[in-house]
Amino acid sequence: MKERLLNIIKLAVALIAFLTLSSILALGIKHMGFAITDYKDAVIITSAAEVILAVLIFVLYSKDLIQDRNVVKEKDFIKKIIKYSCMFWGIKIISSVVMAILCVMCGYEVNVSENQEAINLYTTSAPILMLLTTSITTPIVEEGIFRLGISKIIKNKYLFIITSGIFFGFLHIFPTDLNIVYALINSIPYVTMGMVLAYIYKKEDNIYYPMILHGLNNFISMILFFCSWKNKKILYNRKKFWCYYERFIRKFNGVYLFT
Repeated sequence: MKERLLNIIKLAVALIAFLTLSSILALGIKHMGFAITDYKDAVIITSAAEVILAVLIFVLYSKDLIQDRNVVKEKDFIKKIIKYSCMFWGIKIISSVVMAILCVMCGYEVNVSENQEAINLYTTSAPILMLLTTSITTPIVEEGIFRLGISKIIKNKYLFIITSGIFFGFLHIFPTDLNIVYALINSIPYVTMGMVLAYIYKKEDNIYYPMILHGLNNFISMILFFCSWKNKKILYNRKKFWCYYERFIRKFNGVYLFT
């Protein structure tokens, strides 16, 4: 009972920090008299928050992270990563197609999510920093919370996979300006990917598998974005910047390129 309560407290601390840290840093910087005037400033603040969160995750779950660290020494480690990557991307594509079909059926525009649109804007401003953040610190933070943290509270395998996926997916969509039906449709790829990562974690009983797969997914997605990125300067628009920045820091600190 004491251990369960401790795990609940740990997860609560991690979630609260996850949802508020970027906002707290931004307000602190503003209070000190520094102006946040462009996308690059927003990326720097978010990346700093991610580093702090990654340290927090290690402090909270150091026993598990140290215990699982020898995963790369497993004989079939590379083979498993390749297998799970293929499964991950296959399901990712299918879930995106399902989302697109539902959008068309319901009369909604098929477009990238608000989250992805904001990420694209930030990436064009600070590409290297975004690449490092999404590929390294983000997987540590979000897998630590949504897989490791939740699994310590919910022991039933199937309930854990569903809960982990829903929490993970919804925090990439809500809060939002979209109507509820459109938002739920947009959450399908995120929820599905969260469930896949939760399944892999339960199957391997090692947190580094979903962390590595998550990092690889984000890295590949970023590279694909760079390859398709037309080298055009984005005109500074103060109103648009603050709209995206406010949405970004109040939703979450980590980012994923699932659509």
